[in-house]
Amino acid sequence: MRVLLVSPRFHGYHAAIATSLAARGHLVSTHLYDHHGGVAGRGWHQLRHQLPQRIGAGNPLALVREQTGRAVAAVRSARAQAVVVVKGDTLDADFWDAIDGLPRVTWLYDEVRRTRWTRERLAGIGPVATYSKHDAADLQAYAIDVRHLPLAFDHRLVPQPTRSEEHTSELQSH
Repeated sequence: MRVLLVSPRFHGYHAAIATSLAARGHLVSTHLYDHHGGVAGRGWHQLRHQLPQRIGAGNPLALVREQTGRAVAAVRSARAQAVVVVKGDTLDADFWDAIDGLPRVTWLYDEVRRTRWTRERLAGIGPVATYSKHDAADLQAYAIDVRHLPLAFDHRLVPQPTRSEEHTSELQSH
């Protein structure tokens, strides 16, 4: 199945999720909605959004529109059969409309209270997975389709010691 993973770059969670989906046989394309490109892209982002917001002159909706526009373009080009959205709280209605009708899930790696999500917004986007047992119970009480999905550790993303490092470690333990 062709899966589009729409995720923030934060902590590299997207790499573990994409690796896990690919290991199960899915063809995964990843869109990092908060990635601004290399050094030039980060510089432009800081000048256009971060600096103005620090001095009280920024327009946070401009960033939302930019991130949403890029995410909608990714949806159109991916021709996905399913979508996994990680967090997604800064994507506006245009994005959610673009994935309407596709099987999807939104995975929250943080408590709802630490995001821009509200119960009302989450109720309108489809199934939600959360690592928080408390949030799962709370959202379920509001009749939101939610599942508790604990965080996991992906051993495949940890650098393995080289043979010489293993040998040195064995010698030191004797």
